[in-house]
Amino acid sequence: MTRLSDDRGFTLTELLVGMTLFLIVISAALTSFNVMETKGRLNAQLQDSQQRARQTVIVLSRQLRNLAGPDENQPGAFDPATASFSPASPYDVVFKTVDPNGPNAGLNPTNVERVRYCLDSGAPAKLWRQTQTWTTSAAPAPPSTGNCPDPGWPGTASVVADSINNRYSGQDRPVFMYDSSDPSAIHTVRVSLWIDVNPGKPPTEVNLQSGVFLRNQNRAPTASFQWSPGGAGHVVLNASASDDPEGQTLSYTWKEGATKLGTGIVFDWGPASTGIHTITLEARDPAGQLGTASQTVTVS
Repeated sequence: MTRLSDDRGFTLTELLVGMTLFLIVISAALTSFNVMETKGRLNAQLQDSQQRARQTVIVLSRQLRNLAGPDENQPGAFDPATASFSPASPYDVVFKTVDPNGPNAGLNPTNVERVRYCLDSGAPAKLWRQTQTWTTSAAPAPPSTGNCPDPGWPGTASVVADSINNRYSGQDRPVFMYDSSDPSAIHTVRVSLWIDVNPGKPPTEVNLQSGVFLRNQNRAPTASFQWSPGGAGHVVLNASASDDPEGQTLSYTWKEGATKLGTGIVFDWGPASTGIHTITLEARDPAGQLGTASQTVTVS
């Protein structure tokens, strides 16, 4: 009788080949899963870092718009003693602003505070925020900015953005950019953060930018004057052509060299020796911002 089935089964070679193919398929599937999981995790980290940086830029922009420059007791919102305005270090900014969660106690009813943002030297780097508050009528001296963060600042420094690659691999991409190197003349600040959670590899870096117009930045007044002959040995000096950008009331001081001649928007100077004199006008706003103008005056 003819056998209807073959009970010999698989040979050892066939089993090894099948197991090898199975292992290859499983390995490929696990590799694909691992790649997808890694990409998904990196994309999620990038989105988290972007969101955190975006929120930081929003807060920073609000603080810059609330600059405390016009306050008569707080002259100069930016602190020029820091490295903020050095072309070699555009990664650190210190300024005075108004804290909306005040007011403070004591003699600081407008709740002015000093805020610092700085980028450390990590790769990738972190953006830190430090704050100084006070209850006196005048602002204290700014703390040290030798380190980022610097232990000379009160309170605890906080990381407000991470995975920042503005200086990654020797690049020099400023975080803070200004329209003037003079702290009292800055009208616009630009913020630029390059974010990459896996530098040099996918996903690619993302750039977040924001431009802030400083609506409260107190600018120095413009000093200007005219003169006309007065009586014998007299000259009438008139500073009415001077101007303050914020429309504040100015005080006027008249000088010849280091010698103070008098004060007032109109000043009748005399008796003065005949001849040519170089007169300087100092126009100062309530916050102490100064504008000067000089010209020669002939006394006959």
